[in-house]
Amino acid sequence: MEYKLKDIKFTTDGKKVVVLGSLNSQEKIVQEIFVIDGSEIPSGEHFVVKSLHDSPAVSWKQQELEKLEKQYESVKSRYSKEIVDLEKSYNQRRKELRARLEYAGLALKNASEESFKTLVDYITGEIQWIVVKHYDIQILPINEFNQMYEDKLRLISIFGTDNGTFTYAIGDYYDFSGGNKKFIPFKTYEDALSCFKQLILESPVSEKNIEIAEKFGFALHKEKVEEWKKKQTEELSRNIAKYEDSIKAWKESIEKYQAD
Repeated sequence: MEYKLKDIKFTTDGKKVVVLGSLNSQEKIVQEIFVIDGSEIPSGEHFVVKSLHDSPAVSWKQQELEKLEKQYESVKSRYSKEIVDLEKSYNQRRKELRARLEYAGLALKNASEESFKTLVDYITGEIQWIVVKHYDIQILPINEFNQMYEDKLRLISIFGTDNGTFTYAIGDYYDFSGGNKKFIPFKTYEDALSCFKQLILESPVSEKNIEIAEKFGFALHKEKVEEWKKKQTEELSRNIAKYEDSIKAWKESIEKYQAD
């Protein structure tokens, strides 16, 4: 049976039907449409309905329930993610706190009197010299050690180690964000210089470290210096050879262009 698109209606309870005729001015004779093998086909008994709609009807209650369900799923998903993130953060903080407490316990158990004395000297302003233990090793008087950022004191961390000493680090910013530099505080220049020399001697040989050693009147390990000079000479020789080959090729190109 063929039917026109205008004959397709929807009942209040959501059934798709084809209108077959009118029983009276208010009631219509309809037949429900089913999907069979991918095609929509009217099937089953005819029945009479009073209310028909041009599109599927959704009750206000159903519509509100669908809205609430969508909101619930959205909120549930968001809060579920927040709970997972909070659990991860909590577990990470718990591990960090445990590690710090264990770390502090070892430090307090083995901390030497000298380490505590240095800490007290630092807090009370007795420290006069700082050795910056960074890729750029420096020895600085305390008044040249940059402890401020935007008129705020840079945050300093102090951790104990299980060998009885403390490690000091100063943040790039006042809240310790960004990077940080380790440093060692000293009351006397002699102690600071001794530490500074040792750090330079333990560092890889470089042109800067050679200049530092000359400036402060001590010698780097001769064997390491000779090995560094050898490697530098070899590298420079390779660069010279490479540029000589390039110069030769450039000259040949000039001769070719001039010949043309």
